[in-house]
Amino acid sequence: METIVNRVANSGLITLHLEEILEAQKFIRVDLQPILWQGLVLREKDLKEFLTKEVPTDWKDAVIWVDCPEDVILPQWTLLMMQAKWWNQVSLVASGPLQNAQDAFLRNWIENLSESTYRDQRVIIKGCTDERITLQLQMALAQKLLPWVKSLMFGEPCSTVPLYKRP
Repeated sequence: METIVNRVANSGLITLHLEEILEAQKFIRVDLQPILWQGLVLREKDLKEFLTKEVPTDWKDAVIWVDCPEDVILPQWTLLMMQAKWWNQVSLVASGPLQNAQDAFLRNWIENLSESTYRDQRVIIKGCTDERITLQLQMALAQKLLPWVKSLMFGEPCSTVPLYKRP
């Protein structure tokens, strides 16, 4: 009987699955609606009172996304104040729909990639149909990796499109 060998697993390729990175991250929605004055305006006093509450332990290293209706007036300092309060307890504070928070998280993740992990490696940016993984994110990832990698490909390990190979 012939043994089946997984040549892809033994190839030394590094496949980056951005959607799996998203799935592994905790995203927590914070709704400001209950603390709005007359349901329309966020006041400094109300936000400060809200922020005095203890951050739940399950928020540790989570991405906090602040959800608020578009017709609400949020002062420019709102997210800055939340970030200043929670900076050492959560991973990131973002506003808008969940997609904005996911995008901000992935951009931050890409920015913090370690050269030592990818230096002289053969890397695949997994092709996907996940709408959360935009072309702009894939391009940012490629831009970060290109100075380091031996080769960069796009697609699935069994069917890749070569993008770059160091001479």
